[in-house]
Amino acid sequence: MGWSQSIGDSTSNPYQIKPQSTLPFQPNQKSSNIDMKTPENIVTEVEYDETTNQYILHKKVGSVDIATPYTMSFEEYLDYDVQKKLKGYWNERYKSETFEHQSSIIPKINVGSEAFETIFGSNTIDIKPNGSASLKFGIKMTNNENPNQPVELRRNTTFDFKEEIQMSVVGKIGENLEMKVSYDTESQFDFDNTMNLRYQGKEDDILQKVEAGDVSMPMTTSLITGSQSLFGLLTELKFGNLYVTSIFSQQQGETKTITVEGGAQKSTYDISAVNYDKNRHFFLAHNFRTNYDKAMENAPLINTGIVINKIEVWVTNTKKETTGPRNIAAFVDMGEELVEVTYYGEKETVILDNKLEYGRKQTPDNNSNSLYQKLTAAANSQLRNINDLSRILFDWGYQGGREYEKVEFARKLAATEYTVDEKLGYISLNSSLNSDEVLAVAYEYTLNGQTYKVGEFSQDGVQHPNVLFLKLLKGTNFNPILPNWKLMLKNIYAIGAYQVSKEDFKFEVEYYDDNTGTRILNIPDKNKVLNDSMRNEKFLRHLGLDNYNSAGNYVASGDGVFDFSEGLSIIAASGRIIFPVLEPFGRYIIG
Repeated sequence: MGWSQSIGDSTSNPYQIKPQSTLPFQPNQKSSNIDMKTPENIVTEVEYDETTNQYILHKKVGSVDIATPYTMSFEEYLDYDVQKKLKGYWNERYKSETFEHQSSIIPKINVGSEAFETIFGSNTIDIKPNGSASLKFGIKMTNNENPNQPVELRRNTTFDFKEEIQMSVVGKIGENLEMKVSYDTESQFDFDNTMNLRYQGKEDDILQKVEAGDVSMPMTTSLITGSQSLFGLLTELKFGNLYVTSIFSQQQGETKTITVEGGAQKSTYDISAVNYDKNRHFFLAHNFRTNYDKAMENAPLINTGIVINKIEVWVTNTKKETTGPRNIAAFVDMGEELVEVTYYGEKETVILDNKLEYGRKQTPDNNSNSLYQKLTAAANSQLRNINDLSRILFDWGYQGGREYEKVEFARKLAATEYTVDEKLGYISLNSSLNSDEVLAVAYEYTLNGQTYKVGEFSQDGVQHPNVLFLKLLKGTNFNPILPNWKLMLKNIYAIGAYQVSKEDFKFEVEYYDDNTGTRILNIPDKNKVLNDSMRNEKFLRHLGLDNYNSAGNYVASGDGVFDFSEGLSIIAASGRIIFPVLEPFGRYIIG
């Protein structure tokens, strides 16, 4: 028996029918969920040949064979028929009892349970995910053949990862329980990513609605506005004609009203006393801190006799800059002396290191103690090698991260990245430091016509890669136990506004009274222990921010208005309030 039917000619028929498989259960083309189904006009016919006692299978379109006929013996045809009927049986079971075909990745699931249907309204579970996820990663290699740069920094290799996810999931369990999840890595606010689980009861149920996750509580009255951006649990109960709505949640956003008059924006800010501007403002030495309150007593006249003439500020090179990096070693004791001072009735020792021989002067200088001479002695020249430094200092009994820090390829800040108060002896960084970053300085100043120096400058003749010795202001281990913790100013507060205008600016210090539940502006005297000058005195006056009237004249009791003095009580450009005392809400406020 032969077969010579022509399917089509490529020169005459542009719509070719591709040859089909000759095996019943092994088609030529791979199947997938997105492939089209076999057209209904393609049918399989079975012909029995009595002469050979064989079965011949034809795959046809109309009366035309589109595949080579396949011949089976009687036993092969019986097996084929059984397999065909078994496959059809399971397809019918799949369609009718367990799942429903749908476009979603996760098909609907039918749960055959009356209890399930009673609770959730139906026996169907339907979950529909939607969205996309992408992960991009690469390697960035730069090679700078600049002979002026250290060999170690001419080649830089970094990894670049970027993950983007936009996903939403809508799920229903029965008709009563619904779930909604939305997540986007590119969203500007955290509360844009939402998750909500809702149970909706029937009309005659006591439990009308339960919501968990991101909820809202709109109000039907205009007198009280509802809350948005809530995360918690909301329930609605119905007892006849009585409806009870309860909510337990955390508010993730806040509403602000901005008033603009004459092109200027007016806003109200509320700042807690503990939220001072951290890791940004630092005294250069303990001596400047000790004399700060005294220097500010006659503000705006500041007469400390000190003028900072030159300074270099070094930080950890987190930006991987290759211009001018240096190896540095910064010490807590650099330029310091063992000094015991009394601060509001309590004695404190500013330096706790007893391994050094201290001098007799409190003025910060490389000669205030024996540390700098010991580091620069010819016998200790190996300290200039960054690889030998830790080993030698360990033998001396110094603890890394506590009494000193070493940083390879530290970055020197540009003059535009910080400001220096030349008379009070502190620096303010434009950007706050992270907890694991190091801050060190070298500076030079004059006092009563004499010049003093602390640390080493990069132009002092110490060439790279030799180590520069500096004064440590902040290390990787920074906590109140360490002496240099006191060098961080805790009297400067950022109000969150910029380019503050003196006109219509109001500033108050308030105390929240737990007994009355109100805020008060005056110092409370519950136990009748305050003197007459402090009793009922405003916090603003007590903390030194109300000494002058609007004409700039000193008023003994103040005029009740904040003294807007640029550089002394406020920095208008960056919106920072400066208190004229070291710890306005610490030991100072209790006298």
